[in-house]
Amino acid sequence: MAIVEMKKVRLLALRRDRSRVFRSMQRLGCVHILDGGECAPEEFKPRDLHRLEEAERQIARLDWAVSKIAPFAPEKKGLFSLKPEKTEDDLLAAQAGKADVMEIVSRLEEIERTLSDLRSKEARERAELQKLKPWAPLDAPFERIGAAKNSRSLLVSVQPRDWPALEKGAKELSVEPVLIEISRDRDGVYALIAAHLSDSEALSDLLRLTGAVEVSFPGARGTAAATIEQLEGRIKRIAEVRAQLRKEVEHFGRRTGEVKVYRDALALERSQLEAASKVAETGSAFFLTGWTPADCVERVRAAIERSAADFELEFLDPAEDEDPPTLLRNNKFLTPFESIVKLYALPNPRGIDPTLVMTPFFICFFGLMMGDAAYGIIMAVIAALITWKLRGRGGMGAIVAVLVSGSVSTIVWGALLGGWFGIEDVKPLIGFTPMGEPIKMMILCLGLGAVQLLTGIGVAMYMNFRRRQVLDGLLDQGLWFVLFGGIGMLFVNPQIGKILAIVGAAGIFLTAGRKRKKLLSKFTGGFGALYGISGYISDLLSYARLFGMGLATGVIAMVMNNVAGMLMGGGVVGFILGAVVLVVGHTFNIAINVLGAYVHTCRLQYIEFFGKFFEDGGKPFTPLGTEGKYVDFGLDRAA
Repeated sequence: MAIVEMKKVRLLALRRDRSRVFRSMQRLGCVHILDGGECAPEEFKPRDLHRLEEAERQIARLDWAVSKIAPFAPEKKGLFSLKPEKTEDDLLAAQAGKADVMEIVSRLEEIERTLSDLRSKEARERAELQKLKPWAPLDAPFERIGAAKNSRSLLVSVQPRDWPALEKGAKELSVEPVLIEISRDRDGVYALIAAHLSDSEALSDLLRLTGAVEVSFPGARGTAAATIEQLEGRIKRIAEVRAQLRKEVEHFGRRTGEVKVYRDALALERSQLEAASKVAETGSAFFLTGWTPADCVERVRAAIERSAADFELEFLDPAEDEDPPTLLRNNKFLTPFESIVKLYALPNPRGIDPTLVMTPFFICFFGLMMGDAAYGIIMAVIAALITWKLRGRGGMGAIVAVLVSGSVSTIVWGALLGGWFGIEDVKPLIGFTPMGEPIKMMILCLGLGAVQLLTGIGVAMYMNFRRRQVLDGLLDQGLWFVLFGGIGMLFVNPQIGKILAIVGAAGIFLTAGRKRKKLLSKFTGGFGALYGISGYISDLLSYARLFGMGLATGVIAMVMNNVAGMLMGGGVVGFILGAVVLVVGHTFNIAINVLGAYVHTCRLQYIEFFGKFFEDGGKPFTPLGTEGKYVDFGLDRAA
């Protein structure tokens, strides 16, 4: 149970030393800086954010550039790759190469603008081409279509069902027009119509009645076929230019590493500017407040002494109304399990870290849900290899480290329950199998659940004792131990069990509402608390999922074995198919049940266990550091 004790840092120093102070804190990596404007002296004021905003814009440009060229980088980042570690020299080199990197970004932005223009132009050309294709058989140049001395010619499109009506109406004009079908498709009939000027109004009425639409190509000259050829040529040239620009982008892929390193170097500067934006300052001094772990106080003091000539520095305990950030610190084995706690919520800094008491139950329940020793061996080998690759770093490293422990538990429970690839003839070490004697398995699962629930009540009792609320601990949790102890004793010594159960229930009923003022409220409070036993029963029954998940793993494995066995009896082809079913089926069974076991084990911790004592509301401890998005410049990992 390790929530790190925090000390409040208050620093008053000269502005000329500000950059050195922030660089020292960044390398130290154990100072969480607060917005100190509100608690600063009156003559101090917040800093200008212009440089921070500019850094944000530059970083956004660099992230965009990385997204464009990273797919073409010579070295691809794998799923289990670590961030490259860079040195101080790499940082200085990245800062010195700023101009070259930003030139790449500017060129990429120029290329993107050009590509965007080309895409728009190509879309227009293709739309015009699509519009022209039905008129390809038209021999007449476009410039000859329109009004003449005594006639009017135009291009029209009409629905195929309305074409007969158009033909019939044209014949009824005073001077029979020329009506030529150029082409047709399922969307329409495309035609050229030429009529005498005296029939212009009648022609317009005819077009309106038949739904015919006049088609025009403003500015087009020559025949449709020639215009189509020109458009296709322009589209081809656009494609060639786009291909050249894409090759240039691919060429920049070789410099992805440079862009990433400079991006993170700028991010370090951005972090300093963010920290600086939280301090208050005058023309000659600045005032900083923050938090640091208690065991880092002397290191912070030494770093400030190296960075500032004149300063005032003090470390204070948190005030009663202050909530310092929460930092969990456990031993190497328990640290990966902190990720499970953080998925739920960070504990209140004045509460406890549940990692220690949760971990044994998590490991036990995960293995019981998997329940197959052979699966556990496979999981252990794979998880160990990934852990070695990741060196336990990052969120993925923590999850895989949890799976290593879970796989060991799976091996143990699998051997105890006779689970080996779902083979039915293997003897269990504890004398029964989940499918052979499900009642015993259910009792085992509920018994383990009862142990965890009682542990949760015990932790809540410990928290009351630690806060010197001994009476609350005895009455709010201790009486539940008496009640549950009495219920358990009923199976051993009914007389003693009955007495303990009655004493516990009566005590809960009489004391649960003790802090309420009204007599009726005290009564209802006691009744409501005693009714809470139904909630404990519901929580206990939730542990039946241990039995259900473990049974599912074994049943699916057994089904795969049976299907493969039937196929293998069908000659060489059947043997091959059976082998495929075994490999694919058991792989699927491992994958789906690892996910299920992880999720359901987390649920038991979050709902049934944490619900008994966990106090959330912690804010994460986020110190000024040097780890970037793409690379890690390294720091003295004090926290």
